[in-house]
Amino acid sequence: MQRFLQAAAVVIMAVFMTEIGCTSVHAEVFKVGTWKTAQTIQPFFYQDFLSEQDTVKVYPFTNPADQKSALLAGSLDMCGTTLAHAIHSASMGQPVVLVAALCNKCSAFVVKKDAGIESVVDLKGKKIGYVPGTMHEILLRETLTRNGLSPRTDVQLLRVDFFDMGLALSQGDIHAFLSGEPFPTLAEE
Repeated sequence: MQRFLQAAAVVIMAVFMTEIGCTSVHAEVFKVGTWKTAQTIQPFFYQDFLSEQDTVKVYPFTNPADQKSALLAGSLDMCGTTLAHAIHSASMGQPVVLVAALCNKCSAFVVKKDAGIESVVDLKGKKIGYVPGTMHEILLRETLTRNGLSPRTDVQLLRVDFFDMGLALSQGDIHAFLSGEPFPTLAEE
């Protein structure tokens, strides 16, 4: 009986080793979505940490909602959407997993220098640019509320893509915006 088990083990091991030898290693292409901003450029460096046969294809987006939609549609393998979108997806049972944060403490409230806006309460009745579903929206609503303003009735919130906020501010389409870098710094220039 012991000889039979030894022979069976040799046959199983031979089959296993043959299977390993027959499998070919194929290259992986990882499709990643991100913004082209200072705090979310990490995906552009992922290639440095992969094997030579694997590649990363980075797709730039202008807002997190589009990234999440592309991820759920199967066009991306991963993306840098926001905590707000990740939590919303989880609450809806969508197959999204939060792995890591791309940035932290990188937001600023921006107003025109000569707008007469010295504090948050001065924003009452003003138009504020924001991107829905982002951490910046959450921070904007929290900042307004903490300063006694209702985001629904005291200000007008307008959807403006991050890349267009500086232009919208300079043209007078909005009086303020809350965004992450580099857009506040670019608006200063």
